[in-house]
Amino acid sequence: MKDEYRKTAALVSSSIFLISLAILVSIFMNPSITGFAALNDEGVISISNKTVTLEDNIKDITRQEAVEAINLAKENIQEITLSGFSTNYVNDQLVEANNVLNRADYAEVLKGENSDNELLKEAKLALTGLNWQGFRYSDVLVYTTEIELTKLSIFEINDNIIVLESKLEDYKEQSVDTALAEDLLTQTKQAFKDEQYEDAGELWEKTNNELESKRAELTSIRAISNASKNFVQRNGWWLLALCIILSVLGWYTYNKYIIHDAKKKLKHFRIENKTITELMKKAQRERFESGTLPASTYKIRMDKYRDKLIEIKRNIPVFRAIAKGKKKK
Repeated sequence: MKDEYRKTAALVSSSIFLISLAILVSIFMNPSITGFAALNDEGVISISNKTVTLEDNIKDITRQEAVEAINLAKENIQEITLSGFSTNYVNDQLVEANNVLNRADYAEVLKGENSDNELLKEAKLALTGLNWQGFRYSDVLVYTTEIELTKLSIFEINDNIIVLESKLEDYKEQSVDTALAEDLLTQTKQAFKDEQYEDAGELWEKTNNELESKRAELTSIRAISNASKNFVQRNGWWLLALCIILSVLGWYTYNKYIIHDAKKKLKHFRIENKTITELMKKAQRERFESGTLPASTYKIRMDKYRDKLIEIKRNIPVFRAIAKGKKKK
């Protein structure tokens, strides 16, 4: 009887020791149980001396939703193809999206490891050396979203180029100096053909500004010419004085226009800055409060919002100087 009692007591003591050891190991491996957690500006949680991203806590999308996103991306690519545009870049993005889907499939197999079957072996072989625990179906959205945004950029830039070509021909018939604009338009088309869409957008804007500048110069010259044409033979020296006055007036009017235009742009920048800031706040609420926005989509949006804000902040001092008459446009 005493021997049985001693055996029972030893068994209980061993169990308590093992449970205590397991708890200590759990605390050591997961400092969030007892450590201090803080969220920094980049969406990273610091726990004791370790960090984890909010990616680890966001709800993942389902495989069906990932497949639907890929199918939508394929439709977008098909639309680009049927319109006659190059699809090298978006096809590369689609390949990556499918690779991410496959890795997530294999990760799901390993997470639900039950038996040593052929699919399990295939998954282990495919993910050897990779941190497959972090593979998620939501990562597919990084690439499908990029495809959608690229499609929108392609059609927008193409439409802008068509309008610009028509404007250039119209201005040429009006005797506007379009030499530099034609060269810039050629560069715009080449960048668009090479799928350098950001460069193509910047070149398009530069071309359009060049055309408008030359047209404004011609308008001023014509105004002076028309005002003095009837006085050429009859007024002599008075005509010379009139030309000088009109030149000064034209220069003054043009500068006033530039200042007025700069003020309008400053007002637009302020409104746009406020709007983008609100969109960033909304994205942050959806990301960190409701958890409805995947981290990958959140990062894409925030990067684009930040890029736009940087562009606005870079332009504001320039246009502010123009509005104050301290700098020429």
